[in-house]
Amino acid sequence: MAAFSAHFTAHINQHTDPFIDGLVIKKPAGCESHVYGNLCIDAAKASITKSPCFFRFTTDCSGSMSDRCKDGRTKMEHIRHTMTNMMHFFADNEEEASIYVQVSAFDDQIHQIIATTLVTKDNVLALITAIDTMRPMQNTNIELALTDAASAVDAHLALYPDHVVSHIFMTDGDATAGICNPSVLASLVTDNCSNTFIAFGLQHNPSMMLALGRANKRSSNWLIDKLENAGLVYGEILNNELYKVMTNVSVVVTDGLIYDYLTGVFVDKLYLGDLVTEVKKVYHILAPDSDVVASVSGTTMNGSTYHCYASVVQNLGLDLTEQALRLRCQQYMFEAKNFEYVPSQFRAGGLRRQFALGPFLQIDEPILEPTFKTPVEVYRKEMTDFMDFMKKYMKDTGKEEDPFMLGLCDDMYITIRSLGTHRQAMCIVARETSQGRQQTYNVNDFDFDSAQFGGAGVRHQLMRSQTTAYQTPSALRMMRTCTGSQVDEEELSAFP
Repeated sequence: MAAFSAHFTAHINQHTDPFIDGLVIKKPAGCESHVYGNLCIDAAKASITKSPCFFRFTTDCSGSMSDRCKDGRTKMEHIRHTMTNMMHFFADNEEEASIYVQVSAFDDQIHQIIATTLVTKDNVLALITAIDTMRPMQNTNIELALTDAASAVDAHLALYPDHVVSHIFMTDGDATAGICNPSVLASLVTDNCSNTFIAFGLQHNPSMMLALGRANKRSSNWLIDKLENAGLVYGEILNNELYKVMTNVSVVVTDGLIYDYLTGVFVDKLYLGDLVTEVKKVYHILAPDSDVVASVSGTTMNGSTYHCYASVVQNLGLDLTEQALRLRCQQYMFEAKNFEYVPSQFRAGGLRRQFALGPFLQIDEPILEPTFKTPVEVYRKEMTDFMDFMKKYMKDTGKEEDPFMLGLCDDMYITIRSLGTHRQAMCIVARETSQGRQQTYNVNDFDFDSAQFGGAGVRHQLMRSQTTAYQTPSALRMMRTCTGSQVDEEELSAFP
């Protein structure tokens, strides 16, 4: 049966027929006979939050922010444009929402741009004038920026403990002053608010941004691959913060397991985070039979605790092939990102896979075929065969233009092309995160024309669309609001 509430609906589907020949999903030991299924959660439509909100923006203003993008504007100009649009949105909604902002820029010092201010139509122009004063200057001290942000959040919550606090942090590079160790920097991330870490461009430190984005349950990391699209990413982030249906959502599965893309394993309990208006989330389930039950719980926007139970909808002949293909893609991405990149060995053909690849594959020595192909070549060939398998399925089922399936092919193509290169971690984690969170923004501009990338003979044309099959009307509206006039008409045509 399905579970219904004022917040969401939830149910479990199971794939009752055999999968198409050639499709085999990896299952944990002891679960080989388990039935594959999906937990489906559809969030209700929500209006903008009525709770007072505080946005702390921490923005990189180091010298590299003066670099010019493909459209001729500098990175700093793009950020100022995006923040200007956000301030207008906050002011336009002052009657429905009370939104406070604080803006600080950092290089090797902290520059206060806007002190804590309630945004209104009366002061929005003054706030925009202040934003225009941000300019690129010195080195990048991430430690200083994180410490200052944590202090600012603590001070605000001490005065306004009922406010919903969001910290949005952006940098385009790496720490060049202060502490540089990613693990130590991650320990400075506070857990008393949501923390969003945005990597601006392709020259950042992916290990650092991943560590910050996974510092605690309330942290996330995002990548702006094409700098002209900064507003799209900021727009989706604002939508996630302002249009929540429930917070601290988690799932406990009885008589079954649910897939955690962060760890690459099936678990009995999974933290989902916030449930945002209009989203439709699908999670992978393994169960021995149809008695599996998922308990979904969280905190409603009025502060009360809520939970409900979702069980199997008896629907014989239900085809979950596409979601099973998605699971297989996610498993490939999880394994591929764990290849150890050693530049000198790569030049000599000696890339090796790390010894532990999650619960599905344990190897004690490098994988070598009789043809003496390197491990990375062997694995790249395996993923290429799988992508070809998906394309055959799409052709056989008339889904060659299906956005969901094309997105999976993009995932595999980007993983194949980046595997064994200096951008392996950045590219694969970006696609893995986007697919795992089922987010609206599409990360795809990785400059694969460069000779530094592998798999050049793989045939596939990446989608140009900046949005995924998981897009929602609410997210698209906010993304367009934050982008304003900077996206060309062809890209804007994707927005309703």
